[in-house]
Amino acid sequence: MNGIAEIIINKPIHQVWDFLANVENMAKWGKGTSESRLTSSGPIGIGSTIAGKYSYRNRTSDLAYEVTEFQPPHRQAIRSTSGPFPFSSVIELETAQGGTRVVNIIDAGSDSKVTTVIFTLFGPFIHMMMNRQVKKELRVLKSVVEAEDAQATAPPAQATGVVAEAALEEAAPSNVEEPATKTAAARRKPAASRAKAITTGTVRKPKAAPKRTSSTARPARTRKAPPKETD
Repeated sequence: MNGIAEIIINKPIHQVWDFLANVENMAKWGKGTSESRLTSSGPIGIGSTIAGKYSYRNRTSDLAYEVTEFQPPHRQAIRSTSGPFPFSSVIELETAQGGTRVVNIIDAGSDSKVTTVIFTLFGPFIHMMMNRQVKKELRVLKSVVEAEDAQATAPPAQATGVVAEAALEEAAPSNVEEPATKTAAARRKPAASRAKAITTGTVRKPKAAPKRTSSTARPARTRKAPPKETD
């Protein structure tokens, strides 16, 4: 029964290849794998052997692989030579979308007659589940490879939020000093202008209120005499 999935990793193809070609990295993204190591001498290539452990359903088994294809930086394949079940994997890489497209194809064989019957009866469902599992593993691979050198390439001020905040506080005085100076100067300028006007006699006198003329004066109020009494 096989499963297949692909993903785009935002790293150059040679970087993705170097990560995958290091057998000790298998445990970082392959579910259930651990303690993977190269058991043959010399650099990895066709015919190299790998040993490790595989855990499934609270059971851990020894597992051995053999490299069957090795074409840097585009294709590598392995197959199990011992372990709980027959297994093979092919990984293909190609440059795409500014990064690397990774395709992983796995083929897991039956370990018993019961498993063979299950594969026969529930083949489509098991195939779908295997595709999902391969996709999950590729997502883990993507996150691990893309974060591999993130801290090494980050500027010092971005290393932690505390450092970045301290850098901003240091820069703050120089950023606000000039506007504050301009504000003080703007406040002093009107005062200096008023002082100069007083010393030179050019202070403008306030306009006097206009005097009322006879035409505009309000008429005086007269009191009427009381009527005379008659006999």
